[in-house]
Amino acid sequence: MELTIKEVAEKAGIANARQLAARAGIHLNSAYGLWNATATRIDLATLEKLCTLFGVVPGQLFRFEADPSVLPDGEAKRAVE
Repeated sequence: MELTIKEVAEKAGIANARQLAARAGIHLNSAYGLWNATATRIDLATLEKLCTLFGVVPGQLFRFEADPSVLPDGEAKRAVE
């Protein structure tokens, strides 16, 4: 799973993490992690602010491709069958 926040933000005219932080009302450190797609988690309040700012639903801020290797061995085998 990867974040698409930078792509969505650039389409909305936001050029960098600093602008994202200011426009969304989030902490600058959080904005940098989201902008660079290095964040490992996002809280619901931040997700709500981003969705409201961009006029999108949460799924539009992520790109997902199933990866069975993230599951325990037995579950991973069942996921690909």
